[in-house]
Amino acid sequence: MKFKTSDGVNLFYRLDGEGPPLLMLSGIWSDTNTWSAQVRSFSEYFTCIRLDHRGIGQSDRWAGEHSYELHARDAKELLEHLGLKSAAILGACHGGMAAVTLAVNYPGYANALCLNATQLLGSERLRQMYFGWKKILETSDFETLYTVIMPTIMSDHWLSHNRERLPDLLATIEERIEYSAAQKMVDALVAYSATGLMPEELASISVPALLMASSEDRFIPPQVIKNESQYLPNAKYHLFEQSGHFPQREMPETYNSVVLGFLQNLTTSRRLA
Repeated sequence: MKFKTSDGVNLFYRLDGEGPPLLMLSGIWSDTNTWSAQVRSFSEYFTCIRLDHRGIGQSDRWAGEHSYELHARDAKELLEHLGLKSAAILGACHGGMAAVTLAVNYPGYANALCLNATQLLGSERLRQMYFGWKKILETSDFETLYTVIMPTIMSDHWLSHNRERLPDLLATIEERIEYSAAQKMVDALVAYSATGLMPEELASISVPALLMASSEDRFIPPQVIKNESQYLPNAKYHLFEQSGHFPQREMPETYNSVVLGFLQNLTTSRRLA
């Protein structure tokens, strides 16, 4: 299904299951399929709402500039399109940055946050890294970029057992996003990393939050997430052992159990409707 945003862009979304709404926002260059292993588990308890960010998958291509304020507004407008006043939001990295921006800019729309591998504060280390990505995309191609990125985001175990899958993974990325959109998303990462959110903005997020990190995530290391969790007044921190940047892919059963446990506890206590 699709809906039209206030600036006329058609965005693709999927609905699965019944129960309290759970908006699922994927990482950079990922589409709704990235959450398939979660939807099979979560849809028994929640209405799972998956969104293709503009420029990704089955959503319209986007010639304009990307920003996390824009992606947060898109998510808010999807909830409004569905007649929802609020939802729990599950976000991975890029999707988590959109989710927390939504929570700050549009108070009340997020009634809980589950964020994995998500940068909240500014980081010169990450800004420099993203700027390096930008230069690679300007002078080379996706294959070169992913050759650089993969050792930082996947665990040693995953890399050693999935070497033959890497060409296919690269091909699917190139199918679901235009090169120019990929470049503009990296521009948004560079801009966000320069400042991130301010500690006082994070302190304004009073809803229950689960901040998740992974022991072998060299991209967003666990200590970064643990440090960020102290700024959210209602946050819990969870560490996935022996996983890289994508625990939802590397260890989906464990990931699903952690997220479901957190959300179902809120449902039982009537904090989710």
